[in-house]
Formats: sequence, C-alpha cells, structure tokens
Amino acid sequence: MDGQYDPTDSVSAFAFRNNEQAILTGPVNDNGNESRVIITKSTLPDGRIIRDVYEKVGTLFENENTDGNKPLFSGPYKERRIAFWAKEKDGVGKYLSGKIEDKRVAQDAAPQSPTPLPDGPLDDSIPF
Repeated sequence: MDGQYDPTDSVSAFAFRNNEQAILTGPVNDNGNESRVIITKSTLPDGRIIRDVYEKVGTLFENENTDGNKPLFSGPYKERRIAFWAKEKDGVGKYLSGKIEDKRVAQDAAPQSPTPLPDGPLDDSIPF
C-alpha cells in the first residue's frame, strides 16, 4: 500500500465530548429480532438537542493479565473478536485503541489419524 494509512479492522474509543452523554439503555425487539440499545444526548452547534441510538454489537471483558502486548479489554464483536489497548497521546489524552479480527479456531493438539481400512478383501458388490 503506497504509504497511506489503512484503517481496516481498527477502532478508537474516546471519552464523550463535553456536550455528549449516555442517557438511556434497554432491550429492543425489532420485528422479532432481540438486541440492546444505548441512547446518547448531545447539542448541535446551532443549539438543537439530539439523541442518537446505538445498537449493541459486542461485549468487552477486562483481561487480568495484560503483560507484554496483551489487550486491556477483549471479547466478541458481531461474528468476530475485538480487543482494546489503553493509549495516551498529547492533545488527545487517554483513549482506547483497538483491533477487530476473525475468531481463532482452536487447533487439536495432535492430528487425527485416518480410519484404517479393514483387513482382507473389500466387498464392493451392490446389495440390491
């Protein structure tokens, strides 16, 4: 990629802006599909108050062991995984920097052997 930043599968989370606050949360049944939402309230530059609705798409769990480069938070995100690391930057302050990736499939410790063939000749006649 010719030196340009690629934001694919990245995420950042910051504190609410000065005029933005979470005000409500609750369950939603949308045509039989259950989900959960959070509603925020903020003021537009022209003074109008708006409320935005966000749908829950994942859950973050605090990781006990964050030695090395392990994330502070991680968990399921839609059909994938999400992880966040604590960061701090001049002019921005503290924030979370994250990454979204495919779920990892656990590998068996040892490959399974194929089923052995029976001893003796094979009977390949059709029984009908």
